[in-house]
Amino acid sequence: MTSAFNKSFVFFQNLVIFQMMASITKFLDGLTLAVLAEEHTNPVEMFYCWKRFQELGARVWLIGTDRYDYIDEAQDAFRVEKLIQEVSRIYFDGLLIPGGLGPEKLRTHPQVLELVRDVHRRGKVIGAICHGQQVLISAGNLLKGRKAVAAWSMVDDLIQTGSIHTQDRAVRDGNIITSIFPFDLPIFSKLILETIAEIEKRTLPSDYGKILENKTFAILADQGTDTHQYHYLKYRLIEEGAAVLTIGRKSGKNVKLGSSRFPWAEMGIDVPIDRDLENLNPIKSDDFAFDRGYLPLTAHDLSGLILPGGIGTWLIRGHKGLHRLIQNMLEQNKLVASIERGAKILLSAGVAKGRRITCSPACKDDLIYGGASVEDAPISKDGSLITAMDTAAITRFVEEIVKHYRV
Repeated sequence: MTSAFNKSFVFFQNLVIFQMMASITKFLDGLTLAVLAEEHTNPVEMFYCWKRFQELGARVWLIGTDRYDYIDEAQDAFRVEKLIQEVSRIYFDGLLIPGGLGPEKLRTHPQVLELVRDVHRRGKVIGAICHGQQVLISAGNLLKGRKAVAAWSMVDDLIQTGSIHTQDRAVRDGNIITSIFPFDLPIFSKLILETIAEIEKRTLPSDYGKILENKTFAILADQGTDTHQYHYLKYRLIEEGAAVLTIGRKSGKNVKLGSSRFPWAEMGIDVPIDRDLENLNPIKSDDFAFDRGYLPLTAHDLSGLILPGGIGTWLIRGHKGLHRLIQNMLEQNKLVASIERGAKILLSAGVAKGRRITCSPACKDDLIYGGASVEDAPISKDGSLITAMDTAAITRFVEEIVKHYRV
């Protein structure tokens, strides 16, 4: 009797968890969103807007103006999926305008402005970040009389065109959401989702933004760490309520992230290291205990550890303090998650042998000969270790990380 009850309870519990997961991944099902892009669009804002809402089930099209291939603000190449003339008959349920220098070109294109006006006339959600607000001004001064924010270099434009400039990092006024910089993407995304829920009569999951509350994650960075992976993973964790620290070889030092066009980070985005990895080299100074650099992050401090890919993995994979951190995290059954080349760090740390792992095809043979059970799959999970094959799997990767804590 008790056994049957326990089985029924477990079945019901699993069913509830499955339904909760479905509600998150399906929240934007049936909706079509546009992300507008042009030469020198900000890559972090563009990628987050594009992939974040795909993660929630929307059909999201990255749309350009007169060609498919562009160079973003960090001098990396990207390709749009549609041209503006190809979507003139589509009724979008929302529209997002990343910043950078791209909006200066978008605002001069008549079909872009007509698309923006159409989405606005129908009362659908519009989000603009950084300098994306320029397009809203050119589309008929859509921000006049509305609360709005933007990058500091165009605040005067907002004021002069009649907007009500506020001191918020992101602000909603009606169907329009504006924000300032890439690190505001979590709150920008939250306001967009709340606006969609209201306009489309949908209900956000009750635990949205709270799943990772009171949890601290470390995300590894070094010269050449993949910029899309680093930023998307960092801001998604923050959006779910987590505190996120960037860890590396030396706190206070900036490292330059890499991209597909410049993998060695010659033209990459700088990010600061928040906390040191443990230095296992001999310490001879009598006052080392007072050295801020010798207060490393340990497994005790963390809920999870994220290992992005990119060439940066080559540079830091031999760090003994990183090895110890990974080993201790897994010994304590705490989450370690790697994507693409990040799996090579697991190999160097001596934790890959006997584990189910997926990774970049370029690393596959190394992991196999190192004793790992390499799976030809986008995502692999082995206890508290989650691995992803490449950037194309990043939305599923995040879903698995969040699911790990929900369960």
